[in-house]
Amino acid sequence: MVLEIGYWGIRGLANPSRLLLEHVGEQYDFKDYNTAKPGWFEQKHQLGLPFPNLPYLIDGNVRLTQSGAIIRYLARKHNLIGTTEEEQRQQDLIDGVIGDIRSVWSMLCYRPNDFDVDKLTYRKDCLTPILAELDKWFAKNEYVVGSKLTYGDFNVFEVIDGHSKLFPDLLDEFPNIKKHHDKIGSLKGVKEYLASDRNPTALNGSSAKWGG
Repeated sequence: MVLEIGYWGIRGLANPSRLLLEHVGEQYDFKDYNTAKPGWFEQKHQLGLPFPNLPYLIDGNVRLTQSGAIIRYLARKHNLIGTTEEEQRQQDLIDGVIGDIRSVWSMLCYRPNDFDVDKLTYRKDCLTPILAELDKWFAKNEYVVGSKLTYGDFNVFEVIDGHSKLFPDLLDEFPNIKKHHDKIGSLKGVKEYLASDRNPTALNGSSAKWGG
């Protein structure tokens, strides 16, 4: 049975898991609930999912929701996860950093007071200080976890890629993040997926003020 990921037809929270799957070459079906019939709200409680939500993963007897649980499951399955205590600390730290960025980014994209004004404030007061620290991290580490590719690298890539579309000059300020971004974007499978029509063009849902 082929693994299935269900989500809206956007990049959003599912794309890091899709990037990981593309890189390792595991076949999967993507169910786009922007167009699927029956729709999500008709199927939500029919799939045997715990805490039914999108995105979801079905892999044989495994049924998961929550994007973090999904990508960590895939990472364990394909040995793309920190194994030592130090690696897990590094991994958890960057997970938290990316979570912080996503939280404020979501508010900017979906609930701004004045998007054109708010995006500049967001870049100056929130994004730049965090990315300055992340750039220092990648000055010393090839990947999120030292010299080992893990699921965290796909999370970082997706967040940075979205921000680079809003701020095209963003990575000019952060050469080490750019180096990491280029490396992940050039990985086997990832490069081909990003150039294909399977990679959604929309970053966010249709209700977003930007990226939908």
